[in-house]
Amino acid sequence: MKLSRTSVDDGLLIYPGVIEKVGYDFRSDEKMRVGKGEVTGPAELLRDAFRQGRLTLKLAEGSDIRIIVVAHTEGGERAYFEIES
Repeated sequence: MKLSRTSVDDGLLIYPGVIEKVGYDFRSDEKMRVGKGEVTGPAELLRDAFRQGRLTLKLAEGSDIRIIVVAHTEGGERAYFEIES
């Protein structure tokens, strides 16, 4: 699958009890069904997001994508995700 779309902006990370602003940078197919990227934000938020696993990323354009956080280093302000189709 060709990942031809690049999205970089600020959005909202959403999971039960949490709605927080984050930065994001990801590559996806045109319909945003397949892709991977990273979110940036406070280390504590990203640690909790990694532990949560599946969550929603609300993009600056207003659409929501379901993501799975697959990697985060304790204390780091960056977490890596894959789009959940």
